[in-house]
Formats: sequence, structure tokens, C-alpha cells
Amino acid sequence: MWGVNPFEVTHFKAGFLGIPPDFEEKRVYTHGWQKQLAYQKLRFKAMLDSPGYFNHSLWDTLSGEYYRSFIEKRDYFHIFDYWRWDEQIFDNTLINDYDWKTAIDTNTTWRIGVGTAAFYNYIYYLVTGFIEHDTFKSNQIREGQMTGEKA
Repeated sequence: MWGVNPFEVTHFKAGFLGIPPDFEEKRVYTHGWQKQLAYQKLRFKAMLDSPGYFNHSLWDTLSGEYYRSFIEKRDYFHIFDYWRWDEQIFDNTLINDYDWKTAIDTNTTWRIGVGTAAFYNYIYYLVTGFIEHDTFKSNQIREGQMTGEKA
């Protein structure tokens, strides 16, 4: 089962490090010490090319990676382990039942509250020609939740 929304899997990010996608993985994030060691080794090598990564926030980043990847979570549950993601149902519930406010500059509700998303997606677009939302929609198409035309 998936831990978080399975449509948010972005294999292209690890692909920047030369790691091929693992389509059989049942978690959104790479899990297990061998996979993490290989990932972190490649990541560290890439960071050496940009020494600015070695700053006061590095400990927070690494400790977060450790807890996310190595510590088994037993004290909380992810909603998508029990409910299948259906964007229309979630949007309708949030907007109609909870008076969720939408953005005026887009017709999507995906990541509208994440302040940094526009910036890093701009970088992804410059480098790759696509953004996280494209990957999200592609995953929905592959799972039969949406047609390519609608996406």
C-alpha cells in the first residue's frame, strides 16, 4: 500500500542522480537501508558540485531523511492507505462541505498552498520541460483515472 498520495510519485527527481525508477516499489519514498545508502551516496556526490548545500540546514535535512526512510512509523496512518485518491471527490468535499478557497490564477487545487512549488516547478520546467503537476496527471492517466485529453 502507498503511504501518501501515489499519484505524487516523481521518479524523475531520483532520475537526475541516475537512479532508474522502481515501478514495483509500494512506497512513494525509497525505503530500506541499501536503497537509501545508494541514493544518499549519489546525492552527496552531486552536492559536492554545489558546496552551498553544506550549510546550517544540512542537519535538519539529513535527520528528516533518516526518520522518513529508516524509522518504522507506528503512531499514525496515511489516508491513502485506506482511500483511493479521486481528485474530483476530494475537491468537491473540500470546496462544497468545508468552503475551501481556490486560487484565482489556476483551475487546479493541487499544491496551491505550497509557497515554494511555483519556484521549484519553474526550475524543473527550465531543466526538463515539464513540472510535477505533469507527472501527477501522467500517473492519473496510467491508473485510468483520467484521459490524456482531460489532463
